[in-house]
Amino acid sequence: MNEQNWEAVAKAIRERLDELGVNQRELADRSGVSVATIRELTYNYAARRRSPRTLRSISAGLDWPPGYLEAVLNGGGIEESARTAEAAATSVVAESQALTSQLVLVLQHVKEIREDVRDIKRTLERGRLNKR
Repeated sequence: MNEQNWEAVAKAIRERLDELGVNQRELADRSGVSVATIRELTYNYAARRRSPRTLRSISAGLDWPPGYLEAVLNGGGIEESARTAEAAATSVVAESQALTSQLVLVLQHVKEIREDVRDIKRTLERGRLNKR
C-alpha cells in the first residue's frame, strides 16, 4: 500500500485556496466540512485518519473531481484524478447515448400509436356518418 502523504494534501489545499481566492470559512461552507477540520488539514496538524467522504467533500468544495485529494494523499495527483474523471465521463456519455437511442425508439412508437389512434378515430367517424 502506498505511503499516505498528508503534507501533500495540506500543500494542495493551501495552493488551491490561494488560486481560488477562497478562505477556510468559505471552503467550510462550500464543502460542508468544519472549519476546524479544514484548518487541521490545511496546516497538517492533528494527524489522524480522515474519512474518504471528508476528502471528497473538500475536493468538491475546491472545484476538483471528488477523488482528487484522496489521489494526492496516496501519491497520485491531478493526472490520476483526471483519468478517473475521464473514465466516469466516458461512462456517462455512453449511458447518455444509450438512453437517447431508447428515447428515439419510444418517441417513434408514440408517433405510430398516435397515427393508429387517428386512423381508428377516422374509421369510427366514417361509420357514424354512414349510419345517418
